[in-house]
Amino acid sequence: MVPRTQVQLIAERIRAWPEVERFELAETLHSIEITNIRIRPSHRGKGIGKSIFDQLKEYAARHGIALVLSPNPDQGKRTALERFYRKLGFRPNRGRNRRDHLGTTFVMGWYWEPDRKHVNQPRLF
Repeated sequence: MVPRTQVQLIAERIRAWPEVERFELAETLHSIEITNIRIRPSHRGKGIGKSIFDQLKEYAARHGIALVLSPNPDQGKRTALERFYRKLGFRPNRGRNRRDHLGTTFVMGWYWEPDRKHVNQPRLF
Protein backbone atom coordinates (compact mmCIF):
# COMPACT_ATOMS: atom_id res chain seq x y z
CA MET A 1 0.00 0.00 0.00
CA VAL A 2 1.31 3.43 -0.99
CA PRO A 3 1.28 5.89 1.91
CA ARG A 4 -1.03 8.84 1.40
CA THR A 5 0.43 12.31 1.30
CA GLN A 6 -0.74 15.10 3.54
CA VAL A 7 -2.53 16.69 0.55
CA GLN A 8 -4.39 13.44 -0.13
CA LEU A 9 -5.48 13.33 3.50
CA ILE A 10 -6.76 16.92 3.27
CA ALA A 11 -8.68 15.99 0.09
CA GLU A 12 -10.25 12.93 1.76
CA ARG A 13 -11.36 15.04 4.70
CA ILE A 14 -12.92 17.66 2.39
CA ARG A 15 -14.69 14.96 0.30
CA ALA A 16 -16.34 13.72 3.49
CA TRP A 17 -18.07 17.06 4.10
CA PRO A 18 -21.80 16.65 3.42
CA GLU A 19 -21.88 20.02 1.59
CA VAL A 20 -19.30 18.86 -0.98
CA GLU A 21 -20.60 17.07 -4.05
CA ARG A 22 -17.22 16.55 -5.77
CA PHE A 23 -13.63 17.37 -4.91
CA GLU A 24 -10.54 16.17 -6.75
CA LEU A 25 -7.00 17.42 -6.84
CA ALA A 26 -3.63 16.48 -8.24
CA GLU A 27 -0.30 17.14 -6.58
CA THR A 28 2.87 18.12 -8.45
CA LEU A 29 6.28 19.29 -7.33
CA HIS A 30 5.37 22.98 -7.71
CA SER A 31 1.61 23.04 -7.23
CA ILE A 32 -1.66 21.53 -6.13
CA GLU A 33 -4.12 21.48 -9.00
CA ILE A 34 -7.78 21.49 -8.03
CA THR A 35 -9.23 19.52 -10.92
CA ASN A 36 -12.84 19.28 -9.78
CA ILE A 37 -14.78 21.05 -7.06
CA ARG A 38 -18.52 21.28 -6.70
CA ILE A 39 -20.50 22.40 -3.68
CA ARG A 40 -24.06 21.06 -3.45
CA PRO A 41 -26.48 23.71 -4.78
CA SER A 42 -28.35 23.92 -1.47
CA HIS A 43 -25.09 24.89 0.32
CA ARG A 44 -23.65 27.44 -2.11
CA GLY A 45 -23.06 30.97 -0.89
CA LYS A 46 -22.47 29.85 2.70
CA GLY A 47 -18.66 30.03 2.79
CA ILE A 48 -17.96 26.33 2.12
CA GLY A 49 -15.82 27.02 -0.98
CA LYS A 50 -13.91 29.79 0.79
CA SER A 51 -13.23 27.48 3.72
CA ILE A 52 -11.86 24.79 1.39
CA PHE A 53 -9.58 27.26 -0.39
CA ASP A 54 -8.44 28.79 2.91
CA GLN A 55 -7.28 25.35 4.10
CA LEU A 56 -5.51 24.64 0.81
CA LYS A 57 -3.86 28.07 0.76
CA GLU A 58 -2.62 27.59 4.32
CA TYR A 59 -1.03 24.25 3.38
CA ALA A 60 0.41 25.66 0.13
CA ALA A 61 1.90 28.68 1.93
CA ARG A 62 3.59 26.46 4.51
CA HIS A 63 5.18 24.38 1.74
CA GLY A 64 5.90 27.17 -0.76
CA ILE A 65 3.79 25.77 -3.58
CA ALA A 66 1.06 27.25 -5.78
CA LEU A 67 -2.62 26.38 -6.12
CA VAL A 68 -3.83 25.91 -9.68
CA LEU A 69 -7.39 25.90 -11.04
CA SER A 70 -8.68 24.97 -14.47
CA PRO A 71 -12.34 25.91 -14.08
CA ASN A 72 -15.20 24.49 -16.07
CA PRO A 73 -18.10 26.59 -14.75
CA ASP A 74 -21.78 25.84 -15.11
CA GLN A 75 -23.54 27.62 -17.97
CA GLY A 76 -23.85 31.34 -17.20
CA LYS A 77 -21.69 31.18 -14.05
CA ARG A 78 -18.27 32.13 -15.47
CA THR A 79 -18.35 35.78 -14.35
CA ALA A 80 -19.42 34.92 -10.79
CA LEU A 81 -16.79 32.18 -10.56
CA GLU A 82 -14.04 34.50 -11.78
CA ARG A 83 -15.13 37.14 -9.26
CA PHE A 84 -14.95 34.47 -6.51
CA TYR A 85 -11.42 33.43 -7.58
CA ARG A 86 -10.21 37.04 -7.64
CA LYS A 87 -11.69 37.63 -4.17
CA LEU A 88 -9.64 34.67 -2.91
CA GLY A 89 -6.43 36.09 -4.38
CA PHE A 90 -6.19 33.97 -7.54
CA ARG A 91 -4.88 35.42 -10.81
CA PRO A 92 -5.66 34.40 -14.39
CA ASN A 93 -2.75 32.61 -16.07
CA ARG A 94 -2.28 35.01 -18.94
CA GLY A 95 -0.31 38.09 -19.93
CA ARG A 96 2.33 39.24 -17.47
CA ASN A 97 0.88 36.88 -14.82
CA ARG A 98 1.52 33.77 -16.97
CA ARG A 99 3.14 30.88 -15.06
CA ASP A 100 4.02 28.08 -17.50
CA HIS A 101 6.09 26.19 -14.90
CA LEU A 102 3.04 25.32 -12.81
CA GLY A 103 1.94 22.34 -14.89
CA THR A 104 1.52 20.92 -18.36
CA THR A 105 -2.30 20.82 -18.26
CA PHE A 106 -2.48 24.32 -16.81
CA VAL A 107 -3.00 26.65 -19.77
CA MET A 108 -5.81 29.17 -19.34
CA GLY A 109 -6.66 28.61 -15.70
CA TRP A 110 -6.11 30.54 -12.50
CA TYR A 111 -3.37 30.31 -9.87
CA TRP A 112 -2.49 31.48 -6.38
CA GLU A 113 1.09 31.67 -5.13
CA PRO A 114 2.10 32.23 -1.52
CA ASP A 115 3.80 35.44 -0.55
CA ARG A 116 7.50 34.53 -0.48
CA LYS A 117 8.05 36.16 2.93
CA HIS A 118 5.65 33.64 4.52
CA VAL A 119 7.22 30.52 3.02
CA ASN A 120 9.27 28.35 5.35
CA GLN A 121 12.69 28.73 3.74
CA PRO A 122 15.65 26.69 5.00
CA ARG A 123 18.32 28.74 6.72
CA LEU A 124 21.60 28.95 4.81
CA PHE A 125 23.75 29.68 7.89
